[in-house]
Amino acid sequence: MNPARLAALPLFVLASAAPRAQELRYVDGTPPVRFGCYDPVRQRVITIGSSNYSNEWDGAIWRRAADVGAQPGFLWYDRARQHVRQLIEYDWYSSTSTFVHRERVGSSWQTATVAGAPSLRVGMALAHDTTSNTVLAFGGMDVATGTMLGDTWRFDGVAWTLVATTGPAARNRASLAYDTARQRMVLFGGYDQTAYDDTWEWDGTTWQAIATAHRPPGCWLVSMAFDAARARTVLLTGVGAPVAHFEYDGTDWSAMPALPAAIANLAVPGALVYDDARAETLLVGGFGTHDRQGFVFAWNGAQWSPRPGLGYLPSPGIFASVAPSLSGTGIYRFGGGNYLEVPSNDLWTFANGAWTLTASGTIPARGDAAMWTTPTATFVFGGVNVLGGPIGDFWRWNGAAWASLPTAGAPSYRRSAACAYDPVANRALLFGGYDGTVLGDTWTFDGVVWQQHTSGPQPPARYDAAMAYDLLLNRTVLTAGKTFTTGPITTLTDTWEWNGTGWQLVPTAIHPGVPGAMAFDFPSQRIVFVESSPAPSVLSYDGATWTTVPVVGGAGSATPIATWLPRAVTGPTGRVTVVDHLGVRELVPTPAAAKSYGSACGPAAELAAAALPRVGDAAFAFDLTGVPPNAPALLAGAPTAASLPFAGCTVLVTPGFAAILTLASASGFATVSLPLPNNPALIGQLFFFQAVTLAPATPLGLAFSEGLRIALGQ
Repeated sequence: MNPARLAALPLFVLASAAPRAQELRYVDGTPPVRFGCYDPVRQRVITIGSSNYSNEWDGAIWRRAADVGAQPGFLWYDRARQHVRQLIEYDWYSSTSTFVHRERVGSSWQTATVAGAPSLRVGMALAHDTTSNTVLAFGGMDVATGTMLGDTWRFDGVAWTLVATTGPAARNRASLAYDTARQRMVLFGGYDQTAYDDTWEWDGTTWQAIATAHRPPGCWLVSMAFDAARARTVLLTGVGAPVAHFEYDGTDWSAMPALPAAIANLAVPGALVYDDARAETLLVGGFGTHDRQGFVFAWNGAQWSPRPGLGYLPSPGIFASVAPSLSGTGIYRFGGGNYLEVPSNDLWTFANGAWTLTASGTIPARGDAAMWTTPTATFVFGGVNVLGGPIGDFWRWNGAAWASLPTAGAPSYRRSAACAYDPVANRALLFGGYDGTVLGDTWTFDGVVWQQHTSGPQPPARYDAAMAYDLLLNRTVLTAGKTFTTGPITTLTDTWEWNGTGWQLVPTAIHPGVPGAMAFDFPSQRIVFVESSPAPSVLSYDGATWTTVPVVGGAGSATPIATWLPRAVTGPTGRVTVVDHLGVRELVPTPAAAKSYGSACGPAAELAAAALPRVGDAAFAFDLTGVPPNAPALLAGAPTAASLPFAGCTVLVTPGFAAILTLASASGFATVSLPLPNNPALIGQLFFFQAVTLAPATPLGLAFSEGLRIALGQ
């Protein structure tokens, strides 16, 4: 529905903006997701993305939603509450003793209080029954004992109820889909020492085994969705079998034609979600053998067709090394391992938001190598091999090929050494590392010759330390790291500076508290240190003191995005860029954000930003849900908030500034477009909005939404 504008909001009028916390924001592809759902009111497919936000598909483009605090977990649309809801199983990081229930209200996720819950477990099969608006959950694995479970639970949005203790054999990672045509839950697959290939149906009261003439191969982590237009359950096989396409008509399974190579080559497919508005089933990415795909394909019953994707990530790269690319327009990531810590020899390049596999082979596989880039070459020294032994070889990458360099006169073999490149002196500095003992030696390399430096004070021996060159101070800074002799590992918190000839200890009252990584940040003109989890703090260094930097997570969430074994580098934008096994994040000085304020009055519409309000976004819009069907709604905006009593309600924006009139759909949904000019002067500005809708039962026949504050950002 195209809005009829009564007045265009003059965004060139600047508002007074209070300083805001910076944001650690993902800038690469979205990791694949196992969960998604369809919002029938807004007619969008929703998947959980990265950096605490959701991705939404409206049939034309993907948008990064402005919902604060999105997390991986089962999603469904609750018709009674008219919200997207979420169930998160056992939290391995916080060891929470219960399930987490959440719902998306406007632009924020809120924790919901419910009654009861199944025993603590992971790997439940979950699906939403759209007929009864309930969620069915089956099986899983007991977290404490590792025992497979075979009980069945129902969640009505308020409380959990145990509905069956018999049925399919106990198992983990089975999959469920709801057949809306026959009003049956369909269960397939799962794992308990072996992969299951049986099919079961739940009729709302009991389970029934279905003896099909044909069946997919036994596997688990299967992707399933129900195609309502064709009355078929669509299935892509998961772990334990090559990815293949099957469909179930309520009687038997049929093998479908060969999949596109991109899907067939996946190790595990991503989320399958049926898009009711467009009568097609979307596959959102999956796990490949060398990367994590964010491509999107749509199945219409006859063929799979590509849709705009969400990018992709290379293999996890735990203990990888990073450095600026030779072109200066990207970032290299070399080596590192998968989740089993088996290292690779892949060289990836990240540029313009995308990863490219640049080279593979030649150089032996490794992790935890020292890596730096000069104007003419990128160097890799040492590391750790597949057997866990330190490596002492030395390699140069010229942009086209690797070349082995002599090690005569080089440091001894080691892993986890700190290194940084000094562009003024055109020398690399390397300190410490680990070779079975903790090392504390200092070396420089001028592109030809290694030189050890032993005079003057020396930092205590350490490994996994952070080191970066400060372009403003013209010094190399060393901090953090770990050491031990016997007994527990000690985390170091001292700060040292290298002036080109020697080390100097810098006493600081505040200092990094855990290991991490750092790089020079051009916007702040300081070195910025990002701590590793479980305390993902960010600090900056001015040559004398460390200062905590206020940082929020993606989409404005209060907790910074946790990093694990981060590597930091000054990215092509000049910002500190953090790389870990989950992706690439930049420290954004002025993030976009949307946040509700004040209170609604009457049966008001819910106002939310459809995406983060970034300067230059011509597709920016607001979403209004809960409007009376086919009724008008007014969106008022101003550069200042207000709190004005009006007929028992509160007007939350300055009246008379600007307004946009729109009409809701038959489902009570309206979207209001507001293109944001590409004007850097707008970055950091605040604007305030409130919706007014018809409400015949109120004294003036009007209802007012909560306010929505948007902060224009990068």
